[in-house]
Parts: sequence; structure tokens; C-alpha cells
Amino acid sequence: MAFPASPSNNQVHKEGNRAFVYDSALGVWDQVRETDRTDNKILQGEIGSGVTFPAGHVINQWGVHKATPGSPSFSPSATPAAIDYGSSNGGKVEVTGITATQGNILCIFASPGDIQTTNTGTYAIGTGFKIDGTNYINSSIQNANVHTYGIKFPLSLSFRHTVPSGFTNKTISAIAVKQSGGGTLQIVATAINAMLYYVSMTIFEIQQ
Repeated sequence: MAFPASPSNNQVHKEGNRAFVYDSALGVWDQVRETDRTDNKILQGEIGSGVTFPAGHVINQWGVHKATPGSPSFSPSATPAAIDYGSSNGGKVEVTGITATQGNILCIFASPGDIQTTNTGTYAIGTGFKIDGTNYINSSIQNANVHTYGIKFPLSLSFRHTVPSGFTNKTISAIAVKQSGGGTLQIVATAINAMLYYVSMTIFEIQQ
């Protein structure tokens, strides 16, 4: 389509997918700048908050990563509780302030320390996550008459959680609970050769 012969100021004219606006002061048509696109793929610019991503995309993330300089330990009880190394060693292994959309998936990963037992009894320790006040135990370790000096091995946790309604400003904590009856079972974060021990938790929100 030909350009208008007698355009007015700020008049818009389109040629295919391109738009032009008339500048009467200069007597020229200026092309309107658009976001660079190729086959409907955005190549530059910021994606607006109103965009809905396809299912399977990561749309948010939260996390903590902190040192435990004092080689601390946490002794679980028969009541599930957040793994807490004390204020001088990073405190609880948890993420606060999480707001996610109902129906999406939270993929949660944590490395909150090592499990250690120092006796030969037969007792279990359960670990998992506390999500908005509800405890979820998804790992259980039992020391069954181990060597007198006990055992210690890394603790790595993961969990998949469907976001319920009203999930605003929530907290997710790594937790531990000990089988009733006794046994010396701990979660520890022991420094090695003067190198700091780090604990961490990472949470991804997946679009559904």
C-alpha cells in the first residue's frame, strides 16, 4: 500500500508488519521501533509479568547457601523440627518468603549436613521438609548395630510439592526427627582441614 500523499502529523501507516508515523515538522515518515522478532521468537527486550510460560518452565527460584564456621551439630528429638545450627552458625536450614501460584510444582533440594551416629543401638532418624507448617518425611536411616565408633554420611534431600491455594510468604525448612527410645543420632556440619562447611537449599517453581 502506498504512503498517503498528504499525511497529517503523527499519522500512522503500515507496510506489512512494519509501522510508520509521520513527522510533519521534518516532513518524513519514521519507522516505529518494535521488539526484534524472528518466527515469533523474542530476541531482545524484557518479558512482561503477564506472560504465561508453557508447562515445564522454571518461572521462579529461591535459595540459601551459608557457612557453618563452628562445626556445629543438631540433635533431633522425637518431635520433627527444623535443622538448626544456632545463630552463630547460620541458624535454620530454611527458605522464607516464598510466594507461588496454585497448581504449579515446587521442586525442593537441600544439603543440610551429614547424618552421624556414635553408638551401636538400633534406632532410626527421619529427614524431610516442613512446608507451611506441615511435616513431610521422605528419608529414613536406621543404624542397626553398627561399629562401636558409629557412622557418618552426607545427607541430600529432594521433594516435589504441588502448590496449594493461598501460598503467600511461606517458609520451607529442612527437618529431622529421631525414633523414640534413645540412640545418639545427629545432623552435623563439620569443617575439614580448616575449610568451611556449607549447607544449602534450592527451590524451583515449575509452571504447570
